[in-house]
Amino acid sequence: MRRHPYIVKEDILKVVQIIDTDGAFIPTSQICQSDTGKTEYFDTYIAAKNKDRLIRRNISKRRIVYHLMKSEEVAGFSYEIYYFSRNLEHVLHDISEDLDDDAKEDLAYEIAMRYKDQPEEFLQFLFVAVTEERKPLAFMGAEDGKLEMLFVTPKERSKGIGKLLFTYGIKNCGINCLTVNEQNPQAIGFYEHMGFQTYKRTDMDEQGNPYPLLYMRLGQKKE
Repeated sequence: MRRHPYIVKEDILKVVQIIDTDGAFIPTSQICQSDTGKTEYFDTYIAAKNKDRLIRRNISKRRIVYHLMKSEEVAGFSYEIYYFSRNLEHVLHDISEDLDDDAKEDLAYEIAMRYKDQPEEFLQFLFVAVTEERKPLAFMGAEDGKLEMLFVTPKERSKGIGKLLFTYGIKNCGINCLTVNEQNPQAIGFYEHMGFQTYKRTDMDEQGNPYPLLYMRLGQKKE
């Protein structure tokens, strides 16, 4: 709000932070010094450009994430945090390479400026389920027939809200494909229940990190 004064506190219902843990929870024993001069992610370990620095970063990031997971309010705003296997700028801008903080902030500003006078266009991508009091319960991102994100507030899970929102996306947004982390069996079971089937698997996520992904299509059998 300091940099962009057109945003006022009253406009913000809740701060929802989406994070990519970037290997921060990998055991220290699985981090070694890289021989190539760059940090690389493998199935069973991380080869770090600077091993000691990466270990310190992971310890710090884990501590921050654990603290935020227990927080319901940040800077006076209602707050929630979620893990997402892709950074949001990868979804919104189709950018696969890593970006520094300034570049990420510039992209966020670009999105804000693009839709600030025409929010209805942003709603073509993002869908939010709210209560009668406009309290967010879940949100979904969909583009070109692909589910990009689906999040349900932890307290509202197992109540059918995710199913309701996802069904809306299938019927009204033409959602027929998605990717999901193989290490998330609950999500996989949900998508299978909704009629999606795995047709491809990769050992790495789309950033080259050792997080296997399953590619699913509506009614599509494995190739």
